[in-house]
Amino acid sequence: MPKEEVHISQLQDYLPPGTYEPVLNYLRQYKVHLTVARVRKSDKVLAHGREWKIIYAQLLDQFLKHPIFPPDIEKELLISLRNPAASSCAEDDLLRVLRKYDAAGSKFQLVDELMTHSIFRTGDGRVFQKGKKLRKRFQCKEVSTGKIYLFSPVYEVELMNSISS
Repeated sequence: MPKEEVHISQLQDYLPPGTYEPVLNYLRQYKVHLTVARVRKSDKVLAHGREWKIIYAQLLDQFLKHPIFPPDIEKELLISLRNPAASSCAEDDLLRVLRKYDAAGSKFQLVDELMTHSIFRTGDGRVFQKGKKLRKRFQCKEVSTGKIYLFSPVYEVELMNSISS
């Protein structure tokens, strides 16, 4: 699918009220080229170090000074500021809170919400059976290959009624 260029002002539709101008200033100051994609197939974000964490905390703190976020999101963001994870995907509690604000009627559930031995499908169509929880992740078996994969508890999947679904 070819990329479609749109005016930067459309970014405003995806930001909380009152944050467009500060975000736009950062994008211009640091000459950021922004691409918004519909679906992200994989997470290729590399781990971020101390310097990134400091800058991230300073940027986020600017927005937390204003009453932009609902209290539950603000609380999780403040916790995140203490030691930000290298990727937003690693902020399990923040993802759970943000998920409450997703559009209703989603057919997806978190791996953590499924019963052990449940059969589920991932976004790429592969089918797995949920297994036991290791330290932080769940051991899940791919039904077609028998291979074992580790899943984050906040990974969104589609619960299936049976393997033939």
